[in-house]
Amino acid sequence: MKSSAMAGYTPRPLGEKRCPSRQSSELVQAAKALGHTLVFGTEISYELQSLAKNPMHPYHATAQPESQQLFILLQAMLISERWLIEFLLGPPKSKRPDDICVDCFQHDWRFPQGPMADQLKRRAERANKLVMHPTWQLIDFSPRAWTLDRVETCIDALDTFRAGVEASQPAVAAVLREHVAAGKHASLNGRSDGLHWLTLVEPSVSGIQQPM
Repeated sequence: MKSSAMAGYTPRPLGEKRCPSRQSSELVQAAKALGHTLVFGTEISYELQSLAKNPMHPYHATAQPESQQLFILLQAMLISERWLIEFLLGPPKSKRPDDICVDCFQHDWRFPQGPMADQLKRRAERANKLVMHPTWQLIDFSPRAWTLDRVETCIDALDTFRAGVEASQPAVAAVLREHVAAGKHASLNGRSDGLHWLTLVEPSVSGIQQPM
């Protein structure tokens, strides 16, 4: 029998209290925030993949001047991913008045159960343990346990949500469709402008850090 920590995704019960009513323009802006976060996280993920390095937590890093910069990118990617997962698998058990959740767009919409939802839940749990909270896993796990994965599952998952609100929120669906397409492009090609997020640095002979 699975432990509760390893259990699969179970959607929240239907019939919970409705979210405050929002104007269509507000929902479109929220959809843009979701889409921007998806593209941002995917671009950073591609950048990390292109470096062919597995970022290490500073605790594990020794004599690696680029380690902290890589770690900052990794943190940004995982926080973006977790932000999206929290939205997609919501609404949260204790929803605050200013939380954006799936119910804000369509009351009683729930992400479908299945392998995709289970993977999202596992990814969120890993981010919680290795990024969002100080845990002993940070000390006990080897650097390789930070396994770098692209956020491609979130691309497909946000598209699943887009399809679920297509009929009731066509303007929102249009925004999400655009960003899902941009996320798919970024997962294969990186930033559309061909630039990198940052230039990593290494110590020069004189001890002054110079761009690589």
